[in-house]
Amino acid sequence: SQLGLPENMVSRTSGLLLGLLPLTAAFAPASLLPGLRAASGASSLQACRTPLRAQAPRAAFSRSAALRMQDGEKKEEMVLITGNWQKKSPTEVSSMLAADPDLMYIDVRTEDEYAKGHVADAWNVAAFSISDEGLSPLTGTFMMLVKMHMKDKAAPIVVACASGKRSTAACKWLEDDGFTNLIEMQTGFGGWVQDGLPVEK
Repeated sequence: SQLGLPENMVSRTSGLLLGLLPLTAAFAPASLLPGLRAASGASSLQACRTPLRAQAPRAAFSRSAALRMQDGEKKEEMVLITGNWQKKSPTEVSSMLAADPDLMYIDVRTEDEYAKGHVADAWNVAAFSISDEGLSPLTGTFMMLVKMHMKDKAAPIVVACASGKRSTAACKWLEDDGFTNLIEMQTGFGGWVQDGLPVEK
């Protein structure tokens, strides 16, 4: 069998495998997944994995939830990215937020960075995780969560990070997916603080 068990043991252990499927699906090495699909059915395995992604609460727009979905996402170096979105200074963004309380401000920094200080009512959706190895893009997670919340791709969205690098990447992902009214805050949250604008913790 694909699981490496003698054929006469597969039928006797199938009930046990099905009973342990939720745990096995979540923690089994990738090399065992084809065998699990053969023994229990791909649809059953998918059903066990899907809730980890689909049922993430609003608070999970953070690094901890995003890390669960970065399997297979490759660590990349930041490269020069250009696009057609607007670029505004922190002072300009502050005025826009004051004029339109419903304007969406997405803070793409990590959960830890966000907790140390953020713009009032900012929505934290991590675009990258940070480790000793550098930045790891969370493109799939980021885009899924934003599209779940932002149904109107023409609605204005402010995107900001710490200094203006990660926000550029996030704007590129959004623009490539059809979002047409993006505003990147230049100099990021660091520039917001430097300009003496209000900060929440």
